[in-house]
Amino acid sequence: MRLRQILISSLLVSCPLGQLSADAVYTQKDRDDLLVGSEFKLRWNKIKLGEMTFSVSAGEMPISKISGRTFGPLRLVKNYDGVATEVFQHRGSTYRLEGINSGFKETREIIFSVDAIPRIETFNEKNSQSGLTPEISWGRDAESPLSLFRRITKSANENSLCSGVHIVYDGKRKYEVFLEQKKLRENTRRSLGLSKLDASKYWLCSVSMQGASIVVQEEEKKMLDNSTPTARYKKAKTPRQKSKFNWSRVWLFGADDRTLDFVFSEDCGTINLAGLVLSTSFGPVIGRAAQACKNHS
Repeated sequence: MRLRQILISSLLVSCPLGQLSADAVYTQKDRDDLLVGSEFKLRWNKIKLGEMTFSVSAGEMPISKISGRTFGPLRLVKNYDGVATEVFQHRGSTYRLEGINSGFKETREIIFSVDAIPRIETFNEKNSQSGLTPEISWGRDAESPLSLFRRITKSANENSLCSGVHIVYDGKRKYEVFLEQKKLRENTRRSLGLSKLDASKYWLCSVSMQGASIVVQEEEKKMLDNSTPTARYKKAKTPRQKSKFNWSRVWLFGADDRTLDFVFSEDCGTINLAGLVLSTSFGPVIGRAAQACKNHS
């Protein structure tokens, strides 16, 4: 297995940036063989809203992958099952998203290069066949969602990485987030089912995103404007619409501000991720690991 990982990584390194998915240098199974991950279940109170798996490469080639799907009442807002993968190279990366949105197959592929504006290679979505074109004013500074996540996971060992304002671009939208290290609060520790370890055993990187910072295409902007609390309240006439109005407040890209806290500790899966908490005006959504951290009982 070790030799196979090295051979696959060598093929990925030799493949020119932008041809990672176009050329058949490796299969989906080959790529998955390089990945090891941690599974999480997301709940609001006792209601299951989703599942997520965070994976990283076990070989030499840096690869990150996040897969997830929505459950329960959250499907009123977003019925989605998708996988985001990014292969990192020395001077750039290829970000790819494949998902099923209410039965419609969606695909995005974006090339990120050092000192260059991100380039959309593929974009096919339920409501649009073209993505958001990056602007010169912010394009060169933009990073992908998985690049940001990679920074957050590394911050557990290099704390200075969890700081500052970052521009994130995923082909569909551009938004700004602020990273800040915080102390783990007692109620957060209990909600994640974590043991009472010494405070120094935990590391919390907080991600704040203002709804006002989201930039999308005009068609998407109309949908986003219609998701503001005032607009939703005026249009919510039936019980189903009122339910959708409430649950839209826990979707990550709604008009309200969002805070997502990542809690890390040693012996907590592949990337030491102990849990995550999405704070919304509708209450916290708790992401607990499917398997408990070792030595935390």
